[in-house]
Amino acid sequence: MFEILKEFAVKALGRVLPFIIRWYYKPEKLAKKIKIQICGVGDGVVFECGELPYVRAWLEITNLSPFPVEFERLYGHFWYGTRLAPFYYLKRVRVEPAHDTKIFLEADLTRPQADYIKRNKDQRLEQKLSVSAYVVCKVNNIEIEREVRTNNARLQNA
Repeated sequence: MFEILKEFAVKALGRVLPFIIRWYYKPEKLAKKIKIQICGVGDGVVFECGELPYVRAWLEITNLSPFPVEFERLYGHFWYGTRLAPFYYLKRVRVEPAHDTKIFLEADLTRPQADYIKRNKDQRLEQKLSVSAYVVCKVNNIEIEREVRTNNARLQNA
């Protein structure tokens, strides 16, 4: 109950005294309320090592702040033991307060990168994404950098 009243008060103050809200919700605090993770349902990350190699992933973004946020751009690298393929997501994505959204990422792999994955498939190398994002919010604009690790990875044709 207290949380509901607190969020209502924050929204009301946001209309009356925006500078107080900006002071209370510093960029660091706002960044902590935005969660980025690889989707746990279905295929999280898929490394396709066939004739035309690529990697794809579903990223889940959760906004726990009381304000809507808009991801202006999202970029980073796929990792399989080492940094492999860069990805870019340049569409604007709006995430309402207390909601989440899913984003599909895909990048091409080179033949040597696919061969590297095939050679090292039994070594259980770390699979992760290094993600950077520019987030626009009416309170503060922030840049987020995260290392998103996962065990939900699958190798195809490896």
